[in-house]
Amino acid sequence: MAAHSGHLELFARYTDGFAFQIQEIPGKGHGVVATQDLAEHEELLEEEPLLAWLLPSEAASTPHRPHCSYCLRELAGCPPSSAPPDSAVRGSGTREHNSDLASECSVVRCNGSSLSSTGQCLELYCSEKCRQSHWSQVHALICPASFAPAGGCAAHLDALVEYEASAIVPGDKAFGPLVACHLLARTVASALDYVSRGLPPVEAVASAVMSLRGFCLPADQLLTNEINFERTFPHIRALLEPHTSRLDCEVVTLDLYRQVVGLLSLNAQGLTVGRGRQGAGLFTLQSQFNHSCDPNCEIVTSAEDAPGNASRTIVVRTRRAVRAGSELTLSYLSEVGSMSTEERQGRLRPYLFECRCPRCVVNNG
Repeated sequence: MAAHSGHLELFARYTDGFAFQIQEIPGKGHGVVATQDLAEHEELLEEEPLLAWLLPSEAASTPHRPHCSYCLRELAGCPPSSAPPDSAVRGSGTREHNSDLASECSVVRCNGSSLSSTGQCLELYCSEKCRQSHWSQVHALICPASFAPAGGCAAHLDALVEYEASAIVPGDKAFGPLVACHLLARTVASALDYVSRGLPPVEAVASAVMSLRGFCLPADQLLTNEINFERTFPHIRALLEPHTSRLDCEVVTLDLYRQVVGLLSLNAQGLTVGRGRQGAGLFTLQSQFNHSCDPNCEIVTSAEDAPGNASRTIVVRTRRAVRAGSELTLSYLSEVGSMSTEERQGRLRPYLFECRCPRCVVNNG
């Protein structure tokens, strides 16, 4: 879902070299506009998410097939477990099962930082590249094996894992507070990276949070959901406090937590990963496409994905030829072609807009 006003400059650097730009669209806020004529089935964008997760129902299925904690692909050669994982985000299985997998299969296991290994981490990866990517982007901030002492922060992480199953934002991109915590942790990691490059802490935090709010709607338009913010937020704040304290200013607030939940609710994109399992991810550029019930673009599987084991990468391509200057759109509904106008409008209501695409206007007379 396209960003609200005030963030055009945020995306200018992201679209450099692409055949589209993010511009103001009259009556819609922002949207994606073609900067050149495009052919049918022309690839516009291949993108990896800021964050990806298995849907809770998929992660808890039995027999559970272990997956890479970063790219979500199934771990080759690993036997399925009869027990579900601890959460959709944290780890690929139970603590005991993951210990067995690390010795039985060709998997890479996270053992915390090289400086400290005070606890046991549940994360498993298909490659060292995935482990390093996950570590540098977010995992270094919440890895229980690097907490010192192990008890304090690890207990808050365990509490969020327990809340995950009972505090799910419903829908086909369902998630709980632990997913939101991961996105907040990534924001803190970005701020710390800015500081390491010489930016003053206050400016570093502002830049990191601005990147997040490029997705968000104003706070008074956030969707209601099942997450108990007041109950889960203290655990998130305590978990990230050892890192936010290095920034000398407030970063992780209850208001930002609420906005992150709204962001994920409205902007997450469904994914199909190994053996048809369902997941979701948050994509910087894909989320800027507005909806149409007759879209001129579509999301397809990356050509590099092996059959039956798709990754979290998505590809956006045109469905038909598009002229330069035309808005590029996607459908937010998976079965839009078979729905009546009433059904489509009802399904789109959680996105907080009334569709006025040509198909809806014609059908409404």
